[in-house]
Amino acid sequence: MTQNSENEHNTTEGGNSEQRDTDNIVRALGKSAVVIFLGTFLELGISLITKLIIAQQLVPANYGEVSIGLTILLVTSIVSQLGFDTGIPRTIPRYEGSDRRGVFISAFQLNAIISLILAGFVFIAAGFIADLLGNPALKSVLRVVAFGVPAMPLMRLAISSTQSVGRSVPKVIVQNLLHPITRVIIIGVTILLGATPVTVAGAYVVTNWIGAVAACYFLVRHTRILNANIGWTPKHREILKYSLPLMATTGLTFILGNTDTLMIQYFRGSAEVGVYDIGYTIAQTLPFGLASLSYLFLPNISNLHADGEWSQITHLYKLVSKWVVFVTVPPFLLISCFPSILISHTFGTEYLNGAPYLVILAISYFVMAVTGPNQRALSAFGDTRAIFLVNALAAGVNITLNYFLLILIGTLGAAIASSVSLIIVQLLYSYRLYTIYNISPFSWALMKPIGTFVIVTITTYAIVRMTIGLPSLLGIIPVLMFAGILYTIIIIVFGGIQEDDIMLVRSAEQSLGINLEPLKRIARRFM
Repeated sequence: MTQNSENEHNTTEGGNSEQRDTDNIVRALGKSAVVIFLGTFLELGISLITKLIIAQQLVPANYGEVSIGLTILLVTSIVSQLGFDTGIPRTIPRYEGSDRRGVFISAFQLNAIISLILAGFVFIAAGFIADLLGNPALKSVLRVVAFGVPAMPLMRLAISSTQSVGRSVPKVIVQNLLHPITRVIIIGVTILLGATPVTVAGAYVVTNWIGAVAACYFLVRHTRILNANIGWTPKHREILKYSLPLMATTGLTFILGNTDTLMIQYFRGSAEVGVYDIGYTIAQTLPFGLASLSYLFLPNISNLHADGEWSQITHLYKLVSKWVVFVTVPPFLLISCFPSILISHTFGTEYLNGAPYLVILAISYFVMAVTGPNQRALSAFGDTRAIFLVNALAAGVNITLNYFLLILIGTLGAAIASSVSLIIVQLLYSYRLYTIYNISPFSWALMKPIGTFVIVTITTYAIVRMTIGLPSLLGIIPVLMFAGILYTIIIIVFGGIQEDDIMLVRSAEQSLGINLEPLKRIARRFM
């Protein structure tokens, strides 16, 4: 099916049906996005508080040891997921009955086998890994971490399974609320009893298992995974065929996301890892809009792709991408303009050297947001080979750049290498989407308001820096309030709000129980 203009939806009865389908998806995205957005915002806030507490109680070297342990925990979790966290939401909508239950059971069986093998490997090889990274103290941390290896993939697969049947609340309750809240509580108790890298790592392991158990509760509640009455058809081969390229891709994604941390540990030591991780942690909060607004994007787009509804896919991609950018621009400009103030007033002056790392890494995560849910779209289209090749290329670039730049300019080089690699991934994903599927995130409804706001912000910032200098923390607050009002006005006046956006807002109103009719009336005057 060729891609047609969105206006053609209204020319036939079939077109009207397509429009109704699109409207229903937009409403569903709006309702879920509000819930996921608030949940993700709370999760990131609590996670930052947790990292802040740990960083203030441990010296940078010990904080770096915790970061290395959590990095190893992350990579084993990613590998043991086998790509199923993406494969399940894409695959489940295409099956019913025993076949659908078979996908669930097959995925969890394979995950359990791999995660237990990796857990045993990390425990046995802890001493070797610690010596390889040049810090024998890591041995005890890694052995504790090994007990948490099966928990995180179990939690993520269970949440992905509820996502595949259109449930967004379990993710909010478990991943966004329960998991981070219990983590900060348990880590707080650990600190009161005397925090060490080993006990902090243990706190993470305990909270991961709490999250896994809670996620499994919702899995049983919202799916038929334990309903023996409908039987199940083994789907190991089918799900592996789709997910194995994603597993390889997730392994490469680990290289992209964690090569810098491990190589800094090898070349510069744990103290540098601790400082770098602060910038990395803050920068990673930027894609929260992407995660929130595209949570149900994959299963919906997968359904549309199966029906060949390309015009709806293109329309929804632009809509989701626009709001991702709208949400991401303000925090990106805040981080870019005031990195030193953010770090010094949160994590402390001993981590102030992480400010340039924060800005450099933030640029790459901003590019990720601007290009939209490109990897999710390619996954929905089954284009996993392209995803793998892009990540393979970027991983090679990342390792090479990290090695040479770390030697030449130190930890700053690691930040540059990681940022460049991540930008390469996003640009190549977007190039693939545009050249093969004729899908682009850009529209005038996005470009005009964002371009105007960025120009105004940069000009104002330059004038303030040249005349007044860098403002204090208290001085930033009124600036942010004014910028927020100006941002809203620019989005409305320059055509950022269209009819579908009104529908999204209406869904948000229903979810939150509020009335934004005055803003909607103003927006309609400029549509």
